[in-house]
Amino acid sequence: MKLYAYRRTGLLAVNPSAFAELFAAMIPDRENETREGVEIVDICGPLVRHTDSWCDSYDAIRERFGVALAGAARDIVLRIDSPGGDATGCFELSRELRVKAAAAGKRLIAYIDGQACSAAYALACAGETIVVPATGFVGSIGVLSVREDSSAALAAQGVNVTFVTSGSRKADGQPFKAMSEAELAETQATVDSLAELFFELVQETRNVDAAPLEARQFHGAKAVSVGLADSVQTFDQLLASLAGATGAMNMVAKGLKSARDALGEAAKGDDEDARRARRALDALDAQDDAPSDDEPADEPDASDAPSDDKDEPAAAATSALAAQVQTLSTQLQAFKATQAATERAAFLSTRPDLAPELVASLAGLSLTQVKAIVATIAKPAAPSNAAATVVVPATQGAGVPGTPQLPAAQSTELRQRMGLETVASKGVVKTEHKLTLGAPVPVSLIKEG
Repeated sequence: MKLYAYRRTGLLAVNPSAFAELFAAMIPDRENETREGVEIVDICGPLVRHTDSWCDSYDAIRERFGVALAGAARDIVLRIDSPGGDATGCFELSRELRVKAAAAGKRLIAYIDGQACSAAYALACAGETIVVPATGFVGSIGVLSVREDSSAALAAQGVNVTFVTSGSRKADGQPFKAMSEAELAETQATVDSLAELFFELVQETRNVDAAPLEARQFHGAKAVSVGLADSVQTFDQLLASLAGATGAMNMVAKGLKSARDALGEAAKGDDEDARRARRALDALDAQDDAPSDDEPADEPDASDAPSDDKDEPAAAATSALAAQVQTLSTQLQAFKATQAATERAAFLSTRPDLAPELVASLAGLSLTQVKAIVATIAKPAAPSNAAATVVVPATQGAGVPGTPQLPAAQSTELRQRMGLETVASKGVVKTEHKLTLGAPVPVSLIKEG
């Protein structure tokens, strides 16, 4: 296995420690993994914008994600272990993944399989949920610019590099040229502008103001407490929770679709059974129970009207099908409500400072609404360990052993302010009664005896 050092320059959204690490080359033609009915898209190592010989790239991630979208799995997990990488392209890709997952009706979850820092955390923000293990790290939300300057080394070797340019700033960024104040100021402005885009993404997806975090990193429960993650779980625990809830939901959803399709087929036509099926579908869609527009308004409900013997089997089948759809629809809503309650409880557990009455009042809201409300409630300040008063350390007194005494510098300053001692100087020393020229030592005004 070959290991590579990360030495990329330019505008980066990367954990600075990446420059001191070694990374294995990305597996060529990496494929997604399917476990427990969940599609897993791995994002690993440093990130670059376009396809690269050894780094993972935004192009490759987009392609693997497209394969996941086309699959049958309802849940997609981004399993991330990356320090980040190129700033260019990562914010756009994050929003793209989020929008495409929603459009496909897929639930997107980000799992931090080690670290998801900087640009990698931007991609994690595509998930509606971010799960971190106890030792997983997230954060480093910010942008940096790496610009090498080898001009001093070249000068020490007697090498002089001359740039002939068509503009005074054309050679900016060249490692053979020292960075000017103008180049530094412009680079800082670019870094700040890109960082603002990063902060906007985190605010939009996580409802967290990332600027005050100062690009710090957080792990496990601490990441949850600052809002950068939603829960602390191992990967197996995440898959088990998804398989349990999703498996049952998928089964019910599949049965519901099949039953509704059958009811839709039964609704085709102009006979009594078709009209009965259409009314059942209308009721299930929470529409009015009145007859549809293509039926006479004064026609009685066919489900309540007597029918001939030849119509009874069809009527019974339609009624049974409608009842089945109603039951499955109710079950699916119950599953979704249970799942939402679990996610809501996991998030609220990170804020034990909230009053029980407030927590109870949030029970009927979605997780997104709960996060928005909780974000407006300031966390209580952590207790300070600083002492209420400043204690001056005692020193050994010269006269009486163990006698507390101010430190020498403070004692001298106090004596000078009280007029008991002058300041040592080789210049003119002014006292209350005389001028002393070139006094070499402090003059004590304390009379003996």
